[in-house]
Amino acid sequence: MKKFVIAITAALAFSSMAGAQKYIGSPAQDLFDQASFFLETQYFGPSKISIPELIAKYQIKVGEACAELKEQCGYDKVEPLLVQMFREFQDRHAYYLSAAAVAEENANSAGQATSPVPRVGFSNRTFCETADGVCTTDDKGNLTSKVNGDRLVTNVIKDSPADKAGIKYGDRWVGFNGNTFASLNGDVTELNKFSADFTTKIRAGETIVMQMLRGADKQKIDITVKGAIISTSEVPQLELRPDGVGLLRVPDYLIAGIGQRIHDLIREANGKGLKSIIFNQRGNGGGSALERWFTTGALIKAPDAMRRTPRYNADKNTVEEGFSNGAFYQRFVARPEVGNSFAVKTPVLFEGSLAVLVDDGCASACEYISSSFQRAKRGLVIGEPTVGIGNTNTARFPLANGGAAGMPTLRTFWTDGVSLPAQVKPDFTATNFELFKTGIDAGMNKALESVGAKTLLSAPVNTEIQVPFVQPVPMFGQDAIVTALEQLYSSATKTNGFALQAQY
Repeated sequence: MKKFVIAITAALAFSSMAGAQKYIGSPAQDLFDQASFFLETQYFGPSKISIPELIAKYQIKVGEACAELKEQCGYDKVEPLLVQMFREFQDRHAYYLSAAAVAEENANSAGQATSPVPRVGFSNRTFCETADGVCTTDDKGNLTSKVNGDRLVTNVIKDSPADKAGIKYGDRWVGFNGNTFASLNGDVTELNKFSADFTTKIRAGETIVMQMLRGADKQKIDITVKGAIISTSEVPQLELRPDGVGLLRVPDYLIAGIGQRIHDLIREANGKGLKSIIFNQRGNGGGSALERWFTTGALIKAPDAMRRTPRYNADKNTVEEGFSNGAFYQRFVARPEVGNSFAVKTPVLFEGSLAVLVDDGCASACEYISSSFQRAKRGLVIGEPTVGIGNTNTARFPLANGGAAGMPTLRTFWTDGVSLPAQVKPDFTATNFELFKTGIDAGMNKALESVGAKTLLSAPVNTEIQVPFVQPVPMFGQDAIVTALEQLYSSATKTNGFALQAQY
């Protein structure tokens, strides 16, 4: 009976597609067909959305978009529809990447990504005036709660204009050039204009004075910035406090060589009195399995291995991966003699006290490694529940226009058969909204407390651990477990007509 119902559903879906206009041979139709084919034949994720029905729905939209140009309909007509279709699929490991986004991602993986226009170099987010700060929307994505307007600084790129000017994580941005967000009274249209004006001035090279509030006493600070072309490829940084606590910030696992760098940083810090590590993954959108496992091996002794199960021929093609004897390995479970291994150069294992910081921007590889910490009972995981894509992967399929369709093709389990959790729930909750309201970083304070360190009333003079960052010569194709940060960021943080998170 179940097979019969499925067959009828599929038949109805393709029947509705048959009624949609298709301009065979047009670049737009070719691109849509290619992306749809990969979605139908390769997807192996948690979404319950009917793929045939979704494709049929968007085939109608493609026909409408190409009604005037017909067989001459170009890629540009279908690309926005592919973005919408993948977003409607409700799986943040499934996305469409434009050719420009693919090029940017490849440049970032090589550590060579730069902003195409002048930027200040910080990320920020806002909240709504609800009890928990969460913004609510109706069925069409329109905001139904009032936006606060002020913005929380959530990341500052090292050596960017923002960094050099003194903008810090946790600052509350309240306005610029004497004009405040609060004066707009939550009007989304006016807030959009205000943000657009800021962006225009930065790109034009104007000098801007930003108004910030800092700390629990809401200290008012004016910070002068001017945009510049900046490197957007971020690598891990480690600062050593006078009490031996190392603040290790890992922005993502995208750049080749990040895992090796973490070993190098820890080794260097060990020689300078490193006692504890606060492992900060807030905002980490994921990246490479290799870099994640190298990192895991620097912080967890004998971490539990994982198994990746594919959609087809799982009995033959399930792969086990892990970190052992200073190396990341992959091998077929059914054929353990077939596999590969990649070693860390001069590996190190840090066995001192550890705390892990995560937030609602921690995704994919960030969630995988956080699950490893919790399974190994290796320190407290502190912060917010994560994005919720921590037990699948993203494989990227190239498309005719130079873009790509990304989607999960594997599901991940521990070797005892238990699935990794999709979402990591912290051992101790500390939210960005709490930081926004109070100016107090409760997550960092809890992390320091958990490793036996004191919360200092004034910022300590930290020592930045300096090691060269040398990217490896590629020995193999970069694995497909890459999070499309820009697409994930957009799909997770935009409502109709207003961006709750932004980068400047």
